[in-house]
Amino acid sequence: MLYVFGGLADPHVTGFVKRVLALGAPCRAVLLRPDEPSSLHWDIDSNRLWIDGEEVRPGAIFLRYDVFLPTLVDRPVGQTFEATAWHSVIRGYAESNADLRYFNRRFGSRATDKP
Repeated sequence: MLYVFGGLADPHVTGFVKRVLALGAPCRAVLLRPDEPSSLHWDIDSNRLWIDGEEVRPGAIFLRYDVFLPTLVDRPVGQTFEATAWHSVIRGYAESNADLRYFNRRFGSRATDKP
């Protein structure tokens, strides 16, 4: 199953999810919400991943850093930290599982770093 990770307010992520579902492909969207943090846990030793208390085994991952939360001026510090930590955990999980299909795997950290 394809897991899509991103922000609820990101039109690229929500559009991607709509298109995948319209094609009839199995998909689960895991979207950061400003008012409702998502619980995420990756046990590195056993390579097990939990989302909101449920163990999941994605077959493929689409990941996009959430830049569409309210502006940095209005954003609580915790939300900025949560978005960065959340993205780092999912990216680490994807990079650590070579058999997992991961969109833009070869792009690496350049996905969030701008020159």
